[in-house]
Amino acid sequence: MLYVFYLSDSYITHLSGRAFQSSLSGANGFTHQLLTKKSIAQGIRKAYHSVSKKKWDRIQELSAKIIDSIDADIALEINAPPNPTQLRDEDELAITMTESYCHLSRSA
Repeated sequence: MLYVFYLSDSYITHLSGRAFQSSLSGANGFTHQLLTKKSIAQGIRKAYHSVSKKKWDRIQELSAKIIDSIDADIALEINAPPNPTQLRDEDELAITMTESYCHLSRSA
C-alpha cells in the first residue's frame, strides 16, 4: 500500500514543492536529495506503467485467442451432425412446468 503512494502524482508534486522551498532557503544538498527522490519516484512510476501496459496487452492478446478458440469449438459443435445416442425424448411435463413457472414468476 505504501508503494502506491510513491507512484502517485501527489508524492511527486510534494517532492517538487519541498525541493523548491529548500532551494529558496539555500539548502543545496537537501534540494539535491529531494530532486533525486523525485527522479527515482518518476522512474519507478514510468517502469511500473510500462510493465503494467505490457502485461495488459498480453492479457488482451491471450483472451482474444481464447475467445477465438471457444468460438471455433462452438462452431464445430453446431455444425456437427447429431449423434443418435445423444438423442432422447424430452419430458413434456418438464416443458409445461417450466413455461408455467416462468409465466407465474413474471406475473408475481
